[in-house]
Amino acid sequence: MVLPHEFGPMFEDFSVGGQISPLPSVTLTEGDNTWFRAVTGDQHLQTADRMIHQQVSGSSGALANPGLVMHFSIGQTTNATRRAIANLYYRSVRILRPVHIGETLFTTTTVLGLRESAPKGDQHRGKVWLGITTSSEQGPVVEYERCALIPARAGGTGHADVIPGPSDPTPLSELTGAVPEEIGMLNALEMAYLHSNSLTGTIPIAVGNCSRLEMLSLHTNTLSGSLPPSLGRLQNLIYLRLGSNSLSGSIPGSLGQMANLQEMYLQRNRLSGSLPSTIGQLRELTKLLVHRRVEWTFYLSSLALLPACLPTADARAAECPRRGVCRYGCLRRCAAVQHATAATTISTRSPSYFAAAPAPSHHGTRSTLRT
Repeated sequence: MVLPHEFGPMFEDFSVGGQISPLPSVTLTEGDNTWFRAVTGDQHLQTADRMIHQQVSGSSGALANPGLVMHFSIGQTTNATRRAIANLYYRSVRILRPVHIGETLFTTTTVLGLRESAPKGDQHRGKVWLGITTSSEQGPVVEYERCALIPARAGGTGHADVIPGPSDPTPLSELTGAVPEEIGMLNALEMAYLHSNSLTGTIPIAVGNCSRLEMLSLHTNTLSGSLPPSLGRLQNLIYLRLGSNSLSGSIPGSLGQMANLQEMYLQRNRLSGSLPSTIGQLRELTKLLVHRRVEWTFYLSSLALLPACLPTADARAAECPRRGVCRYGCLRRCAAVQHATAATTISTRSPSYFAAAPAPSHHGTRSTLRT
C-alpha cells in the first residue's frame, strides 16, 4: 500500500527557481466563512457582520476571514511538502489586500533555496525554502515564505544556499519613484516605514496632514529638496528618520513644534545653516543626529536650555543671556557647551575646529547629539 505522503518530492527533486504544481483553485463561499468561525471561534468582526464591513469599507460584498484565506493558501502548497519531516517555520507573511466572498484563490509555489542538512543516523535530509504567492482573479492576495525539512535519497547533493531564519528581516527594497502627495489623505496612519528603498523626489508637503503619525522613516533613499515646514504639524510624531538621503537647505524652525518628538535623525544629507533655536522647545527630544563625522554626548537638565546657552560660536561671556544661571558658564570656557556648539553647526567645517573635550558629569537628563 502506498501512503499519500509518499507521492511527494524528495530533496533531490527540487531545483532553485522551479515551481511546484499547485492543488486545485478554490472559490470562497459564505459557508467557508461560517465553518471557519464555528471551528476556530474566530470573532473577526467584519467577516461576521456584513453590514459593519460595508459601512467601514464602502464595499457591497462580504469579507472573507483573513485566517481562512491563509488556510486555503497553505493547503494549496502542500504538494511540495507531502514527504516533509517537519515544517520548520513561516516568515515574511504579507496580506496584500482584503478578499471577498466569491473570489477564486490559486497559489504559486517557487523554490527559493536548498541546503543539505546533517544526516540523522542513516536518514539524509535537507531544507527547502519556498516562496509562495496566492492570487485571485483580482490580483495578488498574500505573499509569504516557508521552510520545510525534506528527506533525501542520499547525501552529497552539494546544495548549500543561505536560507534566512524565521526572524531574519526581509527588507522592502523594490519601491521606486516619488512619495505621492496622496499620503496626506491617510488620516489614520500611525507608522510609515519606507526606508531602504529607491524613492526619489521630495518629501511631500501633504505628509503634514497625517496628524496621527508617530513614526516617519524615510532614511536610506535618494530623496532631495528641502525639509517641508509642514512636518512641524505632526504633533504626535515620536521618531523622525530622514538620514542618508540628498536633502538640502536649512532645517525649518517649525520642527520645534513637534511636542512629542523623541528622536530626530538627519545625518548624511546636504543640510546647511545652523540648528534653529526652536529645537530647544522639544522637551521630549533625547537623540538628534545631524551629521556623520563626530558624536558629542552632553548633559542638560532640559534641552530647552540649548538655544539660550548657544547664541553663536563667537559669543563672549559678558553677552551670554544665561550668565550666572547656566551651570556650564560661558560659551568660550565651558567644554560641555563647546561640544554642543560644535554640534549645532551643520556646515562642512571640520568639527576639530571646536576643540571638543570630555563633558563634565552631573545629575540631569542625558541627551545624545550627533553631527
